[in-house]
Amino acid sequence: MTDALILDVEELAKLIGCPVDAWNENCYNIAVEAVNHGIPGVPRYGHYLGEVHPDSMFYTRWRSAHFVQHGWVALQDERVWDPTRWTLDGSDPYIYVGNAADYDVGGNKVRTAMMGHPPEFDASQKTLQVPVSLSPVISTALQAPTDVTQVSFHQLHWLANNAPEVFGPSIRLVYAWLKTNNLNALVPIDNWRLIMGDDDG
Repeated sequence: MTDALILDVEELAKLIGCPVDAWNENCYNIAVEAVNHGIPGVPRYGHYLGEVHPDSMFYTRWRSAHFVQHGWVALQDERVWDPTRWTLDGSDPYIYVGNAADYDVGGNKVRTAMMGHPPEFDASQKTLQVPVSLSPVISTALQAPTDVTQVSFHQLHWLANNAPEVFGPSIRLVYAWLKTNNLNALVPIDNWRLIMGDDDG
């Protein structure tokens, strides 16, 4: 175990018991193992949005989607500790520590860009009562002119798939409301873990 921020790949490989040549396509598991062995951070999964080197095995995927699914460790100071970034940028193995701008937790930047406008209320669908305490934040998210008291299923799906920051500090209450109504499965698992931790329902 360690409480230090390891910066040498061979030292990390020895610590977690996994050789560096087995890290390709294993990014999230390496991040999890690193944290399990004392790297001070939280494993994250989502998209890498930076450029991918033509020699990388992920280049074709990046060219088609402009992102690659990836795992890393989020540090408390909001930096990223990424032991497998070299598999993307064509470098020799190294551990990246730095700015998180190219990292999209849960793929929320891409998802938000594709969300479109919130759906209208449809009384023919399954509906759910909105708690009075959450009505203002749900109304704002749905861009409703008045406080929302009920939402239909398509609206619930749209809300649950939105980026957590849409709900501001009320996000845990929104997720708890969905869970109370057995609807937490609508929330992307990466976002659920980001906000609720190990409480997976």
